[in-house]
Amino acid sequence: MFKRLKTPLILLLAALAVYQTGQLWFVHLTNRNLGVFFRAMFESPAPDGYVELTRPMRVVARDENQRTRTQYGVTCQAAEEAFGQVLRRGVFTGVVARQYASDNLQDTAFVLYEYAVMMRAEIFALAFGTRGNTRLLDDEVERFDAVAVTAGSVIFLGEEYAWTYALPEAIILPEVQMTPSRNFVSVPYNPYARSGEVRLDTVNAQIAHFFDNPATRSPRFMDNIITISNVNTVVQLLPGNRHVLYYRCFRPFRRDGVPDFLMDFSAALAFVNADPNVTNDFYLAGYEARGRTHIFSFNLLVSHGNASFPLEAPEIGWGPSDAPLFYPIEVTVERGHVTRYRKLAYTFHAEVG
Repeated sequence: MFKRLKTPLILLLAALAVYQTGQLWFVHLTNRNLGVFFRAMFESPAPDGYVELTRPMRVVARDENQRTRTQYGVTCQAAEEAFGQVLRRGVFTGVVARQYASDNLQDTAFVLYEYAVMMRAEIFALAFGTRGNTRLLDDEVERFDAVAVTAGSVIFLGEEYAWTYALPEAIILPEVQMTPSRNFVSVPYNPYARSGEVRLDTVNAQIAHFFDNPATRSPRFMDNIITISNVNTVVQLLPGNRHVLYYRCFRPFRRDGVPDFLMDFSAALAFVNADPNVTNDFYLAGYEARGRTHIFSFNLLVSHGNASFPLEAPEIGWGPSDAPLFYPIEVTVERGHVTRYRKLAYTFHAEVG
């Protein structure tokens, strides 16, 4: 009996020895969790960004009775069914001036996806079609910032031109419920404060997730700025027109290869999603390519009842006057690595005035 158990016992003891060594090195000596270490080794560094990138900034719907509704933070199942049909079996019917196509929509029921940035055809095809689908590119549809869906067609609206496809099967557009009035005010809440007061200890308690090794961070308060840092990461809470949280990372990484927009967007999205103090829904409101980096701006949505509305920024923006934020979240990414993150420190909820 003992001989049969000897080998399994030896294997079990060996496994425990490996585990204890790992705990010693990664937890007790470096203050890192072993599970986090292995997840970092085997997981993708950022989620697939196709779906979120093709999520519209807003959806405008009009029905046969000329009722119109604009919604933020939503998608439309009927429209996305039409997108799939077009990429599989749509029939290209021609290209016209954008203004002409827009004018022709005025007396028609439609659903309109509007994007804050120019959407690339290949990304749209990957989100709603199959890998390698070149139907749009074959018809010289490259970039567009809106897509209109009628019962029998899909129209891609570019800067100057519009491309129309006939649907192989008619779709049923949703009946429109009128947009509720915006009869509320957006009330801010600062998660970095305690009893309304922002202090070094309250901020320090909320920003550990920004550091690979939180035990190495050094907090200090100087010139009315809270700064928490280690050798390669700096997090600051800046005063001014409401507080702005400012993250910078100086960790070295390889800078070879060509900057990739989708990889950078996925990294930005993952970074914002990992911030536990971003509790409002948000959407991509703009981006800028600057040298080797992409800068993504996100706006917050404030929900009231069954509707959501975009947060309205003051004309002077938020934060310090010499570097204001005009959207509440800004992420700078270089080759898949977030190097700078600025955000309004507040979250928002609706309150009827």
